[in-house]
Amino acid sequence: GPPHLHKLAGKCFSMIESSYKYEFCPFHNVTQHEQSFRWNAYSGILGIWLEWEIVNNTFVGMWMKEGDSCASKNRQTKVLFTCGTSHKLAHVSEPNTCIYWLTFETPLVCHPQSLLGE
Repeated sequence: GPPHLHKLAGKCFSMIESSYKYEFCPFHNVTQHEQSFRWNAYSGILGIWLEWEIVNNTFVGMWMKEGDSCASKNRQTKVLFTCGTSHKLAHVSEPNTCIYWLTFETPLVCHPQSLLGE
């Protein structure tokens, strides 16, 4: 992947969205924690760092796969990188059951060539 993004390794970024806390740790994993006092509140892994998704020689996102099981498959998450003034999780959605899309804003990708392949 783009070497300048390795600055994000070892850090984690979180956001709260409709009673869930999502935490993204680049090059590590994505987790989800239900913000509730129920005895069985969900807390689990939405994906473990696997690989970059590359389209037209451009890195478009990180795939986090093999998360906690969900019906017959495992949860997985795609993290899309977008230009922003600070490092932060900006958006989360679940376009398909147990497949999550997170948008991560960072100044590290604001340069037009910042996500080009080698």
